[in-house]
Amino acid sequence: MASSALSDEDVSTFIPIIDAILFDSDLTTVSVKKVRNGLQTKVGYDVTFQKKQIDLLIADRFENVLAQREFDNGVKQEEDAEGEGEDEYEQEVKEEVSEDSFSTAGDFGNAVKHEYSVTPSKRSKSVVDEDARLAAELHAQWNSGRPSRSTKKKPVKPAPKVRKSKKSDVKVNSDGSGGERPTKKKRKANPNSPFMAPLILSEPLSSLLGETMLSRPETVKRIWAYVKERNLQDPEDKRYIICDDSMKPIFGNKIHMFTMNKVLAQNMYKPEEKI
Repeated sequence: MASSALSDEDVSTFIPIIDAILFDSDLTTVSVKKVRNGLQTKVGYDVTFQKKQIDLLIADRFENVLAQREFDNGVKQEEDAEGEGEDEYEQEVKEEVSEDSFSTAGDFGNAVKHEYSVTPSKRSKSVVDEDARLAAELHAQWNSGRPSRSTKKKPVKPAPKVRKSKKSDVKVNSDGSGGERPTKKKRKANPNSPFMAPLILSEPLSSLLGETMLSRPETVKRIWAYVKERNLQDPEDKRYIICDDSMKPIFGNKIHMFTMNKVLAQNMYKPEEKI
């Protein structure tokens, strides 16, 4: 039986479900069948009669999700780098404040004098005399307990902040001491997935990436790495890529991240399709 075409209503219903399944999957191991079965479970009816058209839609959404994930990874790396810079700056400020805060008895005396000379006109003579006496006693106590210049201790720098992990997945040893965080094993790519099949690259694409055959995910990954390394994203809208001379033969002067996938599809061929 021929596959039934998808209506606009089908497409608008299927796309959010397919995207959600792909975003929650490992793109190196996911298969078209797995996504289609997940879609069928969500919609609650047999979609076999639309299998061919659904598979084409899944392939198209895979390209978009792959591009979005690479874009999101780049944004996250930039935010992490900015966060580390802020932490270092905050630490430097704390150290400067610690070193400058009342490091000598003279500073302490000046601070006391300032405190008791803010509004002298409003204070009675007896109160001023009493305050001056207390200030002198405090100053004398400070001097008597002050270490000599040769044994003066340097202010203790605050310990660097330790970032809390989101999940408490650190193993604890039998003696109660903390162990190392378990290393999550990376799944091997599914060689049978059509998404992971190596494809022949067009001459301009091959020249750009230095390869003759790559899988679709690896191609997208390398292009994004190329773009980020050379800072080719439009600063006004980073979803757009301003192409350099090596990219222009493939993508033109400027291209949107999702349009890029459609152009890539025209520059990648199955071995049996290449003449």
